[in-house]
Amino acid sequence: MPYLAGVLTGILLTVLVTFVIDNLRDPDTKDIVNWDYVGATLGASVEKVGEEVRQEVHEATAPDGDDNAEPGAGARAFEGTWSTQDSKGNPFTITLLADGRANGDRADEGLKGTWKTEADSAVITWDSGWVTKIITQGGQFKKQAFQNGNIEGPPAHTADARKL
Repeated sequence: MPYLAGVLTGILLTVLVTFVIDNLRDPDTKDIVNWDYVGATLGASVEKVGEEVRQEVHEATAPDGDDNAEPGAGARAFEGTWSTQDSKGNPFTITLLADGRANGDRADEGLKGTWKTEADSAVITWDSGWVTKIITQGGQFKKQAFQNGNIEGPPAHTADARKL
């Protein structure tokens, strides 16, 4: 660690001495370093890194759900347990796990599947061949059920969905 501190100190002193020499001598002579270019390049790099850090912090500190899930929030907004109805109007609980697995519980029947985000929705593909989408519509969440995995046509059933 002391070696690294010495190297960084040496680099800092070199830049400082170069800057002082460039700014203390006759303004008509050519600079050793093009400081406008360095400033613009460093400024752009700092701005880019700042934006990347801001995005990573936003993703890492995003709420785990409840009613805070919102369109565009990504997969984390959908992870968790949802309460809705099955295609017969009976209670249906859906759990979306961080690893992409999905579990469903309806009328004491356990369902298994996988899920992913698509646009502003969670798309769940069940082992039974049905596909469930949890979407946002008018600021609320809706569950749409599609038979035989065909999500191109109208859903076979739609119900409200609420994150628990």
